[in-house]
Amino acid sequence: MFDDQVAWLAVHTSRTAVAELMRVAWRTVGAICARVSADARARVDRLAGLRRIGIDELSYKRGHRYITVVVDHDTGRLIWAAPGRDKATVAAFFDALGAQRCAQRLHRAWALKEGLRWVFSLARQGFPQLAITALHRWLSWARSSRIPAFVDLARRIRRHRPAIEVSIEHRLSNALAESVNTKLRLLTRQAFGFHDPHALIGLAMVALGGLCPPLPGRTHTA
Repeated sequence: MFDDQVAWLAVHTSRTAVAELMRVAWRTVGAICARVSADARARVDRLAGLRRIGIDELSYKRGHRYITVVVDHDTGRLIWAAPGRDKATVAAFFDALGAQRCAQRLHRAWALKEGLRWVFSLARQGFPQLAITALHRWLSWARSSRIPAFVDLARRIRRHRPAIEVSIEHRLSNALAESVNTKLRLLTRQAFGFHDPHALIGLAMVALGGLCPPLPGRTHTA
C-alpha cells in the first residue's frame, strides 16, 4: 500500500510534495515507481491484441541518452519502453512481441514506416536520386503489402509523386514556413493589446526578419 500511494502521488503531484509527504528521498520514489510498474506488467500482457503501433524516441538526459517508446494507436497508451534508440532496441520490442504476433500485420507495418522514413532521410543527407529510387521501390512494396493503410498511402503518394520528387530533388518543403508560423503565433501572444495589425507586422519583421537593432551603446549584440 505504501508503494502504491507513492506511485499515485508521483503521477499526480510534484516530486517535492511526494518526498515531503512520504518522508522518502526522490531517488527512492523512482525505485518505487519502477517496482510498481514491474509488478503491474507481470500481471497482464500489455502486448495482447496490438494492431497499430507508433515507435518514437525520448531524450531524457544530456549526453544523448534516449528511451525508445512504443504506443498503441487504438488505446493511446504507452505499452513498452526501453533505454536506447538503435535497431537492437527496437528488435527487443519485436522479440517481446513474439514471432506469431509479429506476423499479424504489425512488423511489416513498422518496416514499411521505417522504409518511407529512410526515403526522406536520404533526401536530407543530400542523395536525391537515391531517395527517388528508394521511393519507387517503397511504392511497389506498399502496394503489394496488403495492409490497407499503406496501400491507400501509396495510392495518395502516387497521385502527388511529381511534386514530391521535385521537393526531394530541390530539398524544399513547408517546414521553414511552418517554423516561422509557429514563432509568429508566439509573437502574436506577446503583441496582445496591439490595435494595429501593422504594429504586429513590425514586431514580426524586427524579430524574424533580421531587422532587430543593436542595444544602444553596445558595439555588438551577444
